[in-house]
Amino acid sequence: MRFGLLATIVLSGAIGSIASAQTSTGVDGQKLINLDTPKVLAPGTGSVRLDFRAFGGDEGQTYGTVDLNYGFDKGLGILLRSSFSDTSTFLGQSFDIRHGGADWEALLKYSYPQISNLALFGGLSVANTPAHRDVFGVVEAAYQYQFRALVLYGNAKLVTGSDTTVFSLGAGASYDLGDGFQLIGDFTWPLSDDTTYSTTTGAAERDVLYGAALRYALPGFAPGQLTLDAGLTNALGGSSGFSVTPSLGSTVGLYLAATYRY
Repeated sequence: MRFGLLATIVLSGAIGSIASAQTSTGVDGQKLINLDTPKVLAPGTGSVRLDFRAFGGDEGQTYGTVDLNYGFDKGLGILLRSSFSDTSTFLGQSFDIRHGGADWEALLKYSYPQISNLALFGGLSVANTPAHRDVFGVVEAAYQYQFRALVLYGNAKLVTGSDTTVFSLGAGASYDLGDGFQLIGDFTWPLSDDTTYSTTTGAAERDVLYGAALRYALPGFAPGQLTLDAGLTNALGGSSGFSVTPSLGSTVGLYLAATYRY
């Protein structure tokens, strides 16, 4: 897990700084790097998020994600999202691994009124990748707990299709540094089924996913209206399917994102 330590530093550093933290004035984001948060947009407001990931090493691919959010009613929103890449082939000693492709999804997001800071997701995802050409059901729960400048996140996700079911648990954190800057990081643990292939043997396997980044809210806009992220991750994209799929060889990739709220 090369560079997985960076995400650990982000989380532990945020927790270690809590004693001196002031009340948070940072960005209330709808996504960390690979994990959704329980934030639901106000009725009549929306956001557009663009996500770019570039991998060298065994993966050797670039991936993009387009993420559209809209608030319908108090506590209810819709999320349309797609992650995509060209397809390519990794050549092993006695095997080939085709990878890349695209994933489209539509999810409803509901902020559960009886439990503060909890949101439930449900919808469908359509995968067109070398490994899967299928329609998947997606069910997800996201929770957050804030203490001053530190926000902790928990996430449970189920992605199930005709030939595979992936259940994963996630944890993350954001820490407000002030002046529009945040540290963000997350981990995801797939607990069922395989999500990648070994570049040594070609056998199916699964691996932990992680990400760490610096988020900046640009001045001259309303608070949090336009944010930029820069960091590292080993997850292929922001969609439900790609966010639980590690790069081949768990190669660490460059992660960049921009979010505009309107």
